[in-house]
Amino acid sequence: RWTWQEASDLASASEHQGMQGHLVTITSQEERNFITDTFHSVLRNGLFPKTIWLGGFQDTDAAGVLDGWNWVTGEAWGGYTEWASGQPNNLDQNYLAWAYLSTSPARGWHDTPVDYKFWADEPVAYIVEYEAVPVPASFLLLGAGLCVIARLKHE
Repeated sequence: RWTWQEASDLASASEHQGMQGHLVTITSQEERNFITDTFHSVLRNGLFPKTIWLGGFQDTDAAGVLDGWNWVTGEAWGGYTEWASGQPNNLDQNYLAWAYLSTSPARGWHDTPVDYKFWADEPVAYIVEYEAVPVPASFLLLGAGLCVIARLKHE
């Protein structure tokens, strides 16, 4: 049982094959389908909590319940959402959880407090998404330049 911040810190501290981890983000129906296809049998069989922390958070000074939402990756918010009925309700709840197979709370995305650890004695888990960190073009040019210099010195 982790809070959103604990889960985010653990995900950010993880690395897989040189790729940095972060809490999973769902920015399209295709991404949602991939997650449900990948984890559905584990979730359905009760081997995994039915509520998952997602890498979404809301600015604390957001003007409205749908304003100021961000992904931990900096990806644009919008387009795809899966809010549960009556959500977000913005009752000092600025972190995103997905009630995947739950009936209480209702299925879908919920805004929650940062320190929430479970609903109805049901633990909240998290999924780590790994992405390669892009190499800036200036480093690629520097590397190419160094290779040319090294070759010229050997000729």
